[in-house]
Amino acid sequence: MKTLKYLFIAALAIFCFNACEDVPEPYEIPTINGAGGGSNVSTPEGEGTLESPYNAAGANAYISTLGADENSDKAIYVKGIICNIKEAPNSQYGNATFYISADGKTTSEQFYVFRCHNLEDKKFTDNDVLNVGDEVIIYGKVVNYKGNTPETVQNEAYIYSHNATTAEPEETVEMSVAEAIDNFTEGKPAIVKGYIVGWVEGQNYESGARFNNEIPNTPDTKEQTDILLADSPDETDVTKCIPVQLPSGNVRNKVNLQDNPDNYKKQVTLTGIIEAYFGVPGLKSVTKALFEGEEDSEDTPVTDAYINETFASSFGTFTTAQTVGNYPWVIDYSCAKVTAYDSASKENNAAESWLVSPAIDFSKETEAYIIFDYVVRYTESGKVKDYSQLLISNDYTDDVATATWTAIDYNVKENTADWTFYNTGKIAIPAEFMGKENVRIAFKYTSSATKAGTWEVKNVVVAKGAADTPETPETPDTPDTPDTPDTPDTPTGESLLANDSFEDWNGTTPLNWAGSSIGHNAIISQSSDAHTGSYAVLVQGATANKRLASQSYKLAKGTYTISAYIKNGDNGAGQHRIGYGIITNGKIANSDYKYITEPTPAAEEWTEVKGEFTLDSATEVTILIMNSKVGNGAPILVDDVTLTTNDGGIVGGSDDNEGTEDDNEGNEGTEGTTFTYTATTTVEPGKYIIAADNNLLLPLDETKNYGYMQVTSVTPSNGTITTGDSNVFTLEATTGGYTIKDAYGRYVYMTGSYNSFNVSPTMPSADEATWTITFNAQGNAIIKNKYSGKTLQYDSQYNSYGAYPDERGTYPVLYKMN
Repeated sequence: MKTLKYLFIAALAIFCFNACEDVPEPYEIPTINGAGGGSNVSTPEGEGTLESPYNAAGANAYISTLGADENSDKAIYVKGIICNIKEAPNSQYGNATFYISADGKTTSEQFYVFRCHNLEDKKFTDNDVLNVGDEVIIYGKVVNYKGNTPETVQNEAYIYSHNATTAEPEETVEMSVAEAIDNFTEGKPAIVKGYIVGWVEGQNYESGARFNNEIPNTPDTKEQTDILLADSPDETDVTKCIPVQLPSGNVRNKVNLQDNPDNYKKQVTLTGIIEAYFGVPGLKSVTKALFEGEEDSEDTPVTDAYINETFASSFGTFTTAQTVGNYPWVIDYSCAKVTAYDSASKENNAAESWLVSPAIDFSKETEAYIIFDYVVRYTESGKVKDYSQLLISNDYTDDVATATWTAIDYNVKENTADWTFYNTGKIAIPAEFMGKENVRIAFKYTSSATKAGTWEVKNVVVAKGAADTPETPETPDTPDTPDTPDTPDTPTGESLLANDSFEDWNGTTPLNWAGSSIGHNAIISQSSDAHTGSYAVLVQGATANKRLASQSYKLAKGTYTISAYIKNGDNGAGQHRIGYGIITNGKIANSDYKYITEPTPAAEEWTEVKGEFTLDSATEVTILIMNSKVGNGAPILVDDVTLTTNDGGIVGGSDDNEGTEDDNEGNEGTEGTTFTYTATTTVEPGKYIIAADNNLLLPLDETKNYGYMQVTSVTPSNGTITTGDSNVFTLEATTGGYTIKDAYGRYVYMTGSYNSFNVSPTMPSADEATWTITFNAQGNAIIKNKYSGKTLQYDSQYNSYGAYPDERGTYPVLYKMN
C-alpha cells in the first residue's frame, strides 16, 4: 500500500505539469512489437509480480486485454534489458523514455517504458544515466494507448531495480514548516503541518506574498492555486513560510482562500511532495488536506468504489459515443470535457455526446451513490439538466441509442462565471437499480445550432453506501402584516438626465450614455423589451463588475434620487447596483465609485430600484448602473433611469439652485479632457488608442501592476473615436520596435508564461517591453510582444484584452490622436 500511495502522489505531480503544457509530446508512437523494425514476437512469460515479473511479451499480452486508452487497475512488474533510449534522463521533466526487451535486442519483442521515474520513484536528474544494455525491473501502472500501443502510464511507473540495484520509495515524513525549509530535499514525500497565512500574487514570491485572504477576482486569480503555510498563524516573514501548490480538484476546492476565506489562519496538515516552488522550498502534488480536529476519513480514498476515475489523463474505464454531430468528449485540462462550440468559426453546433461507464454489478447492494466535480458554462439558462444529463441504465449493450435511460437528478450550478469546479455531493443511485447487474452511468451532453455550452467533469466515484441527506428547511414563521409605510416625499422637478428612457440611439449606443462616457465599461446592446417606449439597454455581465454610465453632469450641492427600472436578461438573473462616480481631472478613482444599493438579483418583471445620495459641494459625476460580478455573468435589462432633486440641480442649467460662486465657477458640464483619434495603418511615435470593434482598450487600474486589460464601449464614426485622455497609450521607438506606455506613464510588458500584461513605471527588460506593430489586409494592428511572441487581441469570452500565442480573439484597430 505504501508503494501505491507514492505512485498516486507522483501521478498527481505530472498532472500539474500537463496543465502547464511544459511536457513534450513523445517522439513517435511505437507499434506493439516495438521500434526499429523488430518483428520477432517472444513467448509471454511472468505473472507481473516482483517474484515473477512479466517479460516484454508478457506485459504486451496483458495490456492488450485492456480497452483502448484504458489504464490498468493495478501496478505490474516488467523485467528486461534496455534496447533503445528515446528520451534520456533529464532534470527538466524528471523522467525518461526507452524500450526494453528480453535479450536487449531491437529485433526481439519490445515493451515501451514511457516517461518513468528513477529508483525510489524519484525524478531523474542530469547526473542520472541509463545505457542500452542495462537490466531493469519496471514497476507501475500501464495503459493500452490508442488500443494499439502497450506502455507505462506517464509518470506512474518507476525503475524498481537497475542493474540489480533496488530501492523502494521512502517513507513519508511528518515535519513542520521550518523543518521543510531547513531539510529541503527535492522530491521528498512529506506531511507538513502549519497555518494558512496568505497567498502569492503574480510570479515573484517575495514581492507577491500577501498575508491576508483578500484575493481579487481577475482572470489571473479566478481560480486560486496556492497558499502560504507557516508555523505561526501570525507569521508575516515570507522567509519563514513555504508556498503550497494546490492541485485542481478536491484539495484546491477545500483549501484555497478565495472560496474559503475562513481558512485564513487555520491549522492544516498537508500530504504532498517537497519541491521547489516560486524558486524556494515548497510543497506540491498535495493529495490530502486535514484541518485541525478533522478526522482522516474525509480525504481517505474510497476503498469500496465500483468506479473511481479522475479523467486527469484518460477516460480510464469509460467509453464515448456520439449520436448527433461529431463533437466527442475529450480529455483536456485534466478532466473530461465536451463542447460543440467551434472557436475558429465562432459557431454553435447541434450535438449529442455520451460518456458511458463500465458495467457495474449492484446485485448485492441495497444502496449506492455517485459523486463528481463539474463545471457547466454557456448552456441555455434553465435547461442545464436537459443539456447536461446524468443518466442510468441496466439494459445497455453497445449502443446508447437502443438502451433505456433514466435521468438522475443532481445539484447543478449552471453557467458559472469561471472555471471553478463544483462538487455534487453524494447522489443516491435510484433504488430500482439496486440488486441488478450491468448497470451503466452516462453523462449525456446536448447542444443546438443556437446554443452550445461546455461541460467539464472529473473525480467520478460510484461506491456502495448512503447518499447525502439534504437538510429539510424549517418552515418559516408567517410574518406579521407590516404597517403601511408613510408615502415618501417625491422629489420635485423633471429628471436631470438626457435620454433617460433610452429612446434615442446612435447605432449601437444610446445617446448621452456609454460611448465615451467616463466609467462605462460594459458591453451593451439595444433591446425592444422595454419598460416604457420602444427600447431598453441590455447590459452584459462578466467575471468583473460592468457598468452602464451616463455622460458627465456637474451637480450643485444637494440631495439627489436615482431611480431605474431593471429586470433580468435572457440568461438568468444578473445582480445590479445603482450609484454614481465622482470625476476628477477626467478620471474616476477607485474610491470614487459610490454605490447606494447593494448587489440585488434582477427580478423576472420590471422592478423599480431607487436610492439617494447627497453632495456637499458642486461635483462632476456620472450616473452608474452596475451589472455586478456576483451575478455570474448573467445580463440585465435597464430602462427609465431618472435623476431628481428637491434642492440641487445641474450647475448652470435650468434646475440650478443658488449655489455659491465657487460652486458655479467654470462649469460647462463637460466630460473632462477629450480628444479625437483617427484609424491608421501606419505607425510612428505618438499617442494612440486601441479598439476592437466597439471595445476600447483601457489601461490597467492605477492600483494594479498586472492583469488583463478591461474595455469600455465606444462607437467609431467615419473611422474616428472621441474619448477621454485617460484611455491614451503612448508609443515610443526602441530597438526592434516600440514601447507602449499607458496614461499613467507605465510601461506595458510581458513576462513569464501568462497571457496577461504587466506594467511598471521603470523600463523592464528590453525584450519584455518591446512590441512590433504591423497591419493585416483588413487594417487590423498585429501588436506582438518580442519576449513572448504573443499578440494583443480582444477576447469576447472574457470581455477583456490579453496577448495570445494563437489567433483566438479579434485583432484591434490603431487610432492616432489628431
